[in-house]
Amino acid sequence: MRIVYQNRAIKEVMGEHYGMNCYRVYERRERVCEGCPMRKSFKTGEAVRGLRIGISKEGVVGKYELITAPIKDGRGKIVAGIEMVRDVTEREKNIGELKKKTEELEKFQKIAIGRELTMIELKKEIEAIKKSKA
Repeated sequence: MRIVYQNRAIKEVMGEHYGMNCYRVYERRERVCEGCPMRKSFKTGEAVRGLRIGISKEGVVGKYELITAPIKDGRGKIVAGIEMVRDVTEREKNIGELKKKTEELEKFQKIAIGRELTMIELKKEIEAIKKSKA
């Protein structure tokens, strides 16, 4: 879990951290993160996609999509891993706002439908009263 290379984009956001453990740098943890996509890649030998929280060098918390894959030597032994990272903070925020608005619309719909059903029942009662007086 040691960082052996960082591209320019990740260094700009997270700072340069060659030789350090990724979990200490990106999530400020003492141990490998639970649900770590890289650990899963090492275990399965396959690419893994995951969503993680990361903390920038300025201390800003963001959400990041990770795609990890093992790197194997000529004999098929896993010797390292590669991690591709995309900042999805804004996307996730927009999804959260959309869910909130959807819930509000669903509540409004229930109220509106309930009101309409009540109106139908009241109209039936009025018609029944009119018929009984006629």
